[in-house]
Amino acid sequence: MCNQMTETVAQTLYTGWISRYGVLEIITSDSGTNFESNLFQALSKFLGATKTRTTSFHLAANGIVERMHRQLKAALKCYANSSWLEVLPPVLLGMRACLKEYIGASPAEMVYGQCLRFPGEFFRNTTSSRHMLSEDTFLQRLRLYTRKLRPVPTSHHSSSTFFVHPDLRTSSHVFVRCDTVRKQLEQPYQGPFKVVSRNDKFFKMSINKRQSTISIDRLKPAYVLPDISSEIVFSKTEDI
Repeated sequence: MCNQMTETVAQTLYTGWISRYGVLEIITSDSGTNFESNLFQALSKFLGATKTRTTSFHLAANGIVERMHRQLKAALKCYANSSWLEVLPPVLLGMRACLKEYIGASPAEMVYGQCLRFPGEFFRNTTSSRHMLSEDTFLQRLRLYTRKLRPVPTSHHSSSTFFVHPDLRTSSHVFVRCDTVRKQLEQPYQGPFKVVSRNDKFFKMSINKRQSTISIDRLKPAYVLPDISSEIVFSKTEDI
């Protein structure tokens, strides 16, 4: 893409992904303005897809994509003296052909039904013509096999857990951790903010007269007096 404007993102999704693989059932994105605009919402509605978004500064909410980004960045760093645009195609080729242990196949096999051929591959497929199936027989077997497939749940690669304060279940106000780069002597938490509704994984709070959804990993209970004002206005909350 030449830029990250809303029009460019929507057009790339439609022409680059949907034209090849079909319409997505659920489209998950971050809370960036290019994904939350009216144009992108209208595109999702037109396609019949459900649009969801992750909470800010919470990478675990879309762990599969973030883990792929981490692998991609680590591979690109191995080519320190080259332009990353030049080495991106072979890196992506390797990632698409790499075996994923938790699904027992590579991404290419899941999409195309066969392994990708690498440049300079030593062995060549020498299947004899007498062992090849006719098109009708192959399609019948492929359809029968596809009907038997069941989705494989994604695996959890980390056993670490986050500490969640038990008083979060009952506290009326909470503090929000600021995960952006802070200056010296800057407060690590902002608030307190009033809790509007709560879930097992995230809270909805009233911040500067608007509701914001934030993961519980960034929250801690605020012990305030009962007569505290229900709305506290802060001057710097654009990063929450």
